[in-house]
Amino acid sequence: MHRGVVTPSTQGRDSRGLGLALLALSVALIAQSEVGAGRPANGLALYLTAGALYLYSRPRAFPEEAEAAGPSASTPPLPREARDQAVLWLLSAAILGAAVLRLFSLRTGSPVPWLVYLLSLGALFGAAATLRLHESSLGEKPRPWEWAALALILAWGAFMRLYRLDSFPSGIYYDEAVNAMEAMRAVADRYFPPYFAGDLGFYGRFGALYEYFVAALLSLGGTNEIALRLTAVFPGMLALPFFYLLARRFLASPVALAAALMLAASRWHANFSRIAFDAVMVPTLLTACLLFLLWALRRGRRSGYVLSGLCLGLGLLTYTAFRLVPVVLLGAIALHVLGRRVSLREAIIGLAMLTVAAVTAATPVIYHARTDPESFGERTRRLSLVGDRTLWEAREDILRNTVRHLGMFNFQGDRNGRHNLPGLPMLHPLVGALFLLGVAACLAAYREPRSWLLLGWLLVMLAGGIFSVAFEAPQSLRSIGALPAVYLIAALPLADLWGRWRCTFGERRWPLLIAPLVVAGGWLLGGNYLTFFMRQARDFASWNAFSTPETLLGYAIRDYGPGWEVYVDPLLSRQPTVRFLVPWFEEPDPFVPSELLPLRGTGPRGALVFVGEQHLALANLIPRWYPDAETVLHRNPSDGHVTLFQYVLGPEDIERTQGLEMEGTWPGEPIGAVVTPTLEYVLGPEEPLPSSLSWQGVLLAPTDGLYRFSMTAPGEGQLTLDGGIILSLQSSAAEAVAATTEVR
Repeated sequence: MHRGVVTPSTQGRDSRGLGLALLALSVALIAQSEVGAGRPANGLALYLTAGALYLYSRPRAFPEEAEAAGPSASTPPLPREARDQAVLWLLSAAILGAAVLRLFSLRTGSPVPWLVYLLSLGALFGAAATLRLHESSLGEKPRPWEWAALALILAWGAFMRLYRLDSFPSGIYYDEAVNAMEAMRAVADRYFPPYFAGDLGFYGRFGALYEYFVAALLSLGGTNEIALRLTAVFPGMLALPFFYLLARRFLASPVALAAALMLAASRWHANFSRIAFDAVMVPTLLTACLLFLLWALRRGRRSGYVLSGLCLGLGLLTYTAFRLVPVVLLGAIALHVLGRRVSLREAIIGLAMLTVAAVTAATPVIYHARTDPESFGERTRRLSLVGDRTLWEAREDILRNTVRHLGMFNFQGDRNGRHNLPGLPMLHPLVGALFLLGVAACLAAYREPRSWLLLGWLLVMLAGGIFSVAFEAPQSLRSIGALPAVYLIAALPLADLWGRWRCTFGERRWPLLIAPLVVAGGWLLGGNYLTFFMRQARDFASWNAFSTPETLLGYAIRDYGPGWEVYVDPLLSRQPTVRFLVPWFEEPDPFVPSELLPLRGTGPRGALVFVGEQHLALANLIPRWYPDAETVLHRNPSDGHVTLFQYVLGPEDIERTQGLEMEGTWPGEPIGAVVTPTLEYVLGPEEPLPSSLSWQGVLLAPTDGLYRFSMTAPGEGQLTLDGGIILSLQSSAAEAVAATTEVR
C-alpha cells in the first residue's frame, strides 16, 4: 500500500496525472453545460475529449484500485458442530418453505401460512447467525469522524425525502391509492393473500411485501397521506447506509462517503422515496444483496450467502424489475470464480446456500407463478417492447430505447412528470460528468472484476426500461435498479483523484481540499435542492401528474362533509384516489356534460359540481346559469394553470332554475308570471277560460323518443312550440274538443 508515501519520481508522475485528471473533469463539466444549453453535439464532442484525457492520465495499475479491492480471504474452516447446526437451520427453512407453499393452496387468505413463512425466515436468520459466530470480524471499523460524516449525510438524505412531504408530490397518484386500498382491505377483511391480483378492479399490484408494509404503517399511523408517503421514505432512507457499506467494498472511506452523499442528494432517488411505489425497495434490497454477497466472496463469510439469498427472495416479492437481480448476482459470482478470487468449490457451496435462502424467502411469489401464471406475467407482457415479435424484428426499437436510456443520465432524462422534471438529465451536472469519466475508468481497468461487475449491473438493470414500451423511453422507474451502480461508477474518478492526491502530497495535506470540497458540495446539494423543490415541484407537468385533480376533488369532498349532492366530471370519476381520501363517500354516476344543466337534484346542504379542464366550455357555462354560485378554481401555484373547476350551490340556487314560467291573460285582466313545474294547466270548476297561456323555459327530456302533447278546450285554440303550430282546435263555442299530437 502506498498510503502517504511520496518519492521524487512518483510525485512528478502523479502530479502530472492529477493535473490531467482535473483537466478532464473540467472539460466534462463544460460538456455538460453545453448539453444544458441545448447543444448536445458540442457536449458529446467535449465528453469524448474529456474521456480521452482521463484515460491518458491514468497509470496502468493505480495503487488505489488494488487497495480498494484487496485480496480475497479464504473461507475459515467451520467446527463440525457449527456446520451441522447451520445445515440443520437451512434444512428447516427449506421444509418450512415447502409447508408454506402447501398452506397457501389449502388456506389462502388465512394468516397461518404467513406465520409459518415468518418461521422460515427466522430459520434463515438462525443459519446466518450460526455461521457468523465462527467468522472473523468484518474488517476495519469506521472511525468516529466517519460516523459523524455518515450521520450528516443521512440527515441531508432525510431532509431531501421528508421536506414538504405534505405538499410535494401534489397528489395521491392512481397506483399509490391502489396500493393503499389493497393493503387496507387486507386488514379490514382479515384476508391475507400470498399476492395481490387487482381484485378491486384495478390492474394488479403483485408484490406482497410492500403491500403488507403499507398495511402495517397505515394501521399504526392512520389512513392518511403522510403515513402512505412514509412507506416509501423508510426503505429509501435504509438504502443509504447499505449503499455506504457497499461502497466501502470498492472504495476508500472518504470516497465512499462522497458516493453516499451523492446518493443522499440524488433527485432520482429522492423522488421515488416520496412516492408510495414498491419500486423504491429495489435499490435498497439489491444493494443489500450485493453487500452480503461480497462479504462472502471477498471475506470468506458464508453467512453473507444466506443473507444475500434472503434479500433476494424478499426483493422478488416487490417490483417486477427485481426479477433481473439474479442475473447480477450470478454475474458477480462468476467474475470472482474467473478471477480466481473464489474457488469453484466454494462458489458452488455459496450458490447452493444462496439459492436455498432465496427460494425460501420467495415462496409467496413462487406460489403466484405456479398457480396463476397468467397474472404473474401479465404486466411484463403488457409493457414489453418485443410483444409478439422476435428480438430481431424489434431490433430497431431496442436500439433506440438503449440509446435513450444510456443518454438519460447526461442528455435527456425521463419525460414523465411523476419521475422527473420532464426531459432534464437524471444526474446533477457534477455527478453526470463524474459518471461518464467513471465509465471510462471501468473500460480502462477492464481486467478488474469491479469494472465488469459495475458495468454489468448497470446494463442488466437498465434492461427493465430498455425492453419496455418505446413511447415512455427513457424510463427511470423501471430502470431504478441501476441507480446504485450509477453512483458507484460516478465515485470512481473521485477515488482516482484521492489516490493521486495522497501519492503527490500525502494525507496530511488534506486541509487544502476543504475549499474545493465545500464549493463542490454546495453546488451538489444546493443545485439538487433548487431543481427538485423549486423547479420540479412547481412545474405544471410534474405538479399535475400525481392525479392532482382527483386529489383536489377528494380533499374538497372531505372538507365539505356529507349532505351534498355531488356532480363529478366523467374524466375524474371512479378514481381510487378519491376512494382512498374519502372512504365514506358513495360516488354517484358521472354526469354527461351535455346533459348536466340545469341541475336536477340537491342535497340538504346544496350541490357540489366538479368539472375538469377538458370541459372548459361547461365550466364557463355554469356561472351563467348560477350567477350566485361560489366558484373555486384549483390552480398550479406557480403558473396559475387551472386543473379543476369547483362550484358550490345552495338549494335555493338550484330551485331558481327549475320549472317553467307561465303567463296567462284573461279578458281585460292579465296576470304575472307564475312558476310551475310542468307544462300543464287545468281549469277549476268555476274558473273563467283564459284567452292565452304561455310557458317559457326548458323542458327536460329524460330519454330520446316520442312525447305526447294534448289540449282540450271549447272553441278554437292553438298550441305552438318554439313558434310552430303543433295543435289546432276548430269548433263551436259550445263544444269541447280534444286533440293530441306526438313530437320527437
